[in-house]
Amino acid sequence: MGDDRISWQEFRAAFLPPVDPFADYLRDYETYLRALFERADSNSDGDLSYSELVDALNDPDFAEVAVDAMGFVDSGISREEFAQQFLEVCDWNEDYKVQWEEFREAALASALTAMHEGRMEAALRDVFDRVQGGDGTITIDDAVQGLRDDEDF
Repeated sequence: MGDDRISWQEFRAAFLPPVDPFADYLRDYETYLRALFERADSNSDGDLSYSELVDALNDPDFAEVAVDAMGFVDSGISREEFAQQFLEVCDWNEDYKVQWEEFREAALASALTAMHEGRMEAALRDVFDRVQGGDGTITIDDAVQGLRDDEDF
């Protein structure tokens, strides 16, 4: 800071690894997921029953999260069939209900996979951009050498 004092961020940076730039996103996304879950839990018992899942799938936001968590889109099945499959996949303790923790884990796993894929694509693009000769193409040898020499990859 220039005044012989350091901020929390400076102090933290001296002793701990950098903060994950996606940490804030994940916290916000979890808050969003919790709100969706609570909105779908019409009887407020902390569980999503089959009928609550069927009803919740009318909510486009809930449906998007549920579809992402299941890993398929545009399957052409009914809400009832989807709710049944969602229960089969997400009901880990087999009580025929989806608890918050089960919903959270399924939805966050999908989000983390997407973030990982995005990070990998960005890292590959960075390597590609560094080794390409300005014409937007690289040779196989350039790619192999670039990956070998890249400290961040």
